Amino acid sequence: MLVATSVMAPIPVARAVTDQAPTQLPPPVAGKTVNAAVIAGKVRFQLPGTSAFVELTDPQQLPIGTTFDTTAGRVTLTSASDTKGATQHAWFYEGTFTLGQTTGPQPITTLALAGTLPDCPKGARAAATSKRKSRHLWGDGKGRFRTNGRFSSATVRGTQWVVSDRCDGTLTRVVRGSVTVRDRVRNTTVIVRAGEQYLARRPRSATP
Repeated sequence: MLVATSVMAPIPVARAVTDQAPTQLPPPVAGKTVNAAVIAGKVRFQLPGTSAFVELTDPQQLPIGTTFDTTAGRVTLTSASDTKGATQHAWFYEGTFTLGQTTGPQPITTLALAGTLPDCPKGARAAATSKRKSRHLWGDGKGRFRTNGRFSSATVRGTQWVVSDRCDGTLTRVVRGSVTVRDRVRNTTVIVRAGEQYLARRPRSATP
């Protein structure tokens, strides 16, 4: 079931993803590493087990589990699409996320929204702020990528999309192509196409 909402955030103006992935790096290894390169602005990363973010300047190969801060920039990620050396890439921006990858012959590269959850007031002020406050991440590309929000996940089918954790739930909006959304609250899966959006509503039992 597609859930309509009354407030639509402006769509960032961005150029299309090119077919060029970061060069001069060894191929990424499934379940172990990805290649990252800055496209625009300032991108920072935090290695697993560390407490500080470092600015990403030159292309680097980084381990799975790295956290990226793209709130002020855009990054292209190249990851293994199988266990035989094939790769895929997409670019991400306007959010903070932690990188993961599933196992198997065709692994999915996962991006879990990180950073501070929106401050959600209770009572009369809650309705007025539920759509306005959020943490989010834009993605653009093709391949097996999945963005994980608090109440749902969006798996790419070749698209430009955004996933936002809001006070009223996790919103997935598609600009181009389509994504498969897994609503973990309702335990259902829907396909969201260009021009559509889906809200996985926060259950009443969840902490605001």
